[in-house]
Amino acid sequence: MRLGGLTTCLNFLESKECTVGNEEALKLIGDAGFTLATVSANIFVVMYAVVAPWWKTPFGRHMFFFMLAVALVLDNATAVLLWPDYPGKLFVRAILYPGLGLVLLWRVIILVDVQMIQPWRERRAELRRK
Repeated sequence: MRLGGLTTCLNFLESKECTVGNEEALKLIGDAGFTLATVSANIFVVMYAVVAPWWKTPFGRHMFFFMLAVALVLDNATAVLLWPDYPGKLFVRAILYPGLGLVLLWRVIILVDVQMIQPWRERRAELRRK
């Protein structure tokens, strides 16, 4: 595989477009990154489930379910790449993406609580003490 012109393609400030010869290199980089992300997410989920008491804290529960959702989305993408019309694909999508959306909404709620509600409560309690 030829990676010679890849530098030109990656240096987007000097090059406006990638040549056809670089498509293979870019595909290889994308595939390697996708594989790394999928394998890493699955390893994390299994290890976290086994070695960490994730169910004991709100942070642990969220971390587990967030990473599980990421791993499942990546696993589904892998299945689609290997078998584009696998049986049950529409059912899996109907469960998977709303589940991911709920976990992401949960993350938004945590952010609002930690960054907005808790500081507001602390300021309010401080004002009451004065």
